[in-house]
Formats: sequence, C-alpha cells, structure tokens
Amino acid sequence: MKIMKIISASRRTDIPAFYAKWLMNRIEKGFAQYRNPFNQKLHTVSLKSEDVACFIFWSKNFKPFLKYLPVLEEKGYCFYFHYTITGSHRIFNEHVPTWEESVKTFQFLSQKYGREKIVWRFDPIVTSDLTPPEYYLDLFKKICKSLESFTDKCIISFVSYYGKVQRNFKMQPRKKESVPQESVLYYELLPEQKKSLAESMAEFSAGCGIQLEACCSDFLVGDKVRKAHCIDGDHLSRIFPGRISSASKEPTREECGCSQSRDIGAYHTCPHGCLYCYANVNPYTPLQYYKSFNQESAFL
Repeated sequence: MKIMKIISASRRTDIPAFYAKWLMNRIEKGFAQYRNPFNQKLHTVSLKSEDVACFIFWSKNFKPFLKYLPVLEEKGYCFYFHYTITGSHRIFNEHVPTWEESVKTFQFLSQKYGREKIVWRFDPIVTSDLTPPEYYLDLFKKICKSLESFTDKCIISFVSYYGKVQRNFKMQPRKKESVPQESVLYYELLPEQKKSLAESMAEFSAGCGIQLEACCSDFLVGDKVRKAHCIDGDHLSRIFPGRISSASKEPTREECGCSQSRDIGAYHTCPHGCLYCYANVNPYTPLQYYKSFNQESAFL
C-alpha cells in the first residue's frame, strides 16, 4: 500500500494568511521544498493529491485562504484546521484580526467542513501586568461561548520564554495612548497557578461541549485537561478513512504528542509579528521578507 504523507502548513509560519498563493503554485507544480531549520538541509516533498494524506493548516487568520479551499477540494485534497484565537492584548499581536472577526471565519469553516475538522487554539498565554490570569479566563469564556457547537476541542499552552522572545518583550514599548510609555511587566506563573487556570478553563469549556487539551505541558494533564496531539494520526485516520495508514508518533519537542508529518514552512517569515512568537527572530524582519518574496519559489 502506498504511504501518503500528512503535510503541515505550517507550525513555522502562517501560510493560509500570507503564502496561500505560493502554496497553490506549489500544488500546481506537484511538489514543495523546505529546509531543515537545524541543519538547513533542503528536502523535497510531493504535493500531488495521491501522495498527500491531508493538509494540516495552522493560522491566526484563515479569511484570505477561504477562496482556495474549494479548489483544493475539487483537486481531491483533505484538510484539517488549527485556528488560533486568543483575543490577547493588541500590544502583543497588533496585526492579528480581532477575536470577534476570527470567530466568524471559524464558524464558517466549521459549518462548511465539519466541527470534527477544526480545532481552536487558545495559545500562547502570556501573563503580564496588562494580562493577568483573570484577563485570559474572561476572554476564554467569551470566545468559548461563541464557538460552542462549532468545535469539539481547544488546545492551550503557556508562552515559552526563549531568548529571542525575552528580547522582544524587553524592546517593545507600550504603543496605545491609553497605556503609559513604559515597558510591559511580564511574569511567569508558577506551575500550580498554570494548572489552576487551565482547570478553570476546562470546567467552563466542558459546559460548552469543548474538551480542553494542553500542548507540551504534561503537568497540566489530569481529570479535566487532556494531553494534546496537535497532529493526531488516530483522529485523522477516522475522519479521513483510507488515507492515513500509520499513526506513528514523531514529537517535535519534549512532551509533544504529534504524529509524523512533513512541515513545508520556514521560520522568520511570518509578518504577523507577534512578540511572543518563537518562529521569528524579531517581529520586524519577516515583513521585509514577505514583501520581497518570490511566489514562484520552490520553498519559503
């Protein structure tokens, strides 16, 4: 039996929001290339419909991508959506649509393709003097109620304080007129505080028919919160029968529960410019990359 591959598009950048035309060009050509982010080795992967088990699309703004989905359907592709909606303070992600706008797009995708094919991501949670735990719990409840009956699952995580993320936090002044021009005071919750917040979220989401899962945070897992498998081969094999022959695990980092996939994205290319993003070296250079990018390139 021919092994079809799960294509992730992408954990490393927002392809649906910014590189949809590039992706459609690569599908027309039948292949894409990507570099291993650690050793820069170039790899080639087939994007022919007979070789792709399904696409996993990750985005904070699927609206620009909607016009391409019927084309992919006609070509015989299957797809699954990870939609990040947090409504976090605009100082962290000023170029991302409001949560109210994103909810409308989420609802459309769910109604069109099925609630079992779309997952809500409420991540990362960045605690600061502007955004304490109660801020996130209030936002979570509002978004959760809006997505009731539109998804079965929500995945959460807390920000990872990589060196580049800490530098971005330190260099960023407050921009809004309503906020004094001084540095934001970031702080990390203790494990027990994170667990308490996650359990409060899980209790509320359960009432909306949405199961809460934690990504790469096994200490949060318990009776109320499950371990996340963001690329879940078992689930995908159920909703796309006959296309996925193996659910072999291939974690991307510690405590990751993902199945094997090929990611065709690239770091340092997402113009959203979110301060907390691990995939960009800083919030500014990706925009210059995007403006000069050749959409006919074989790789990002």
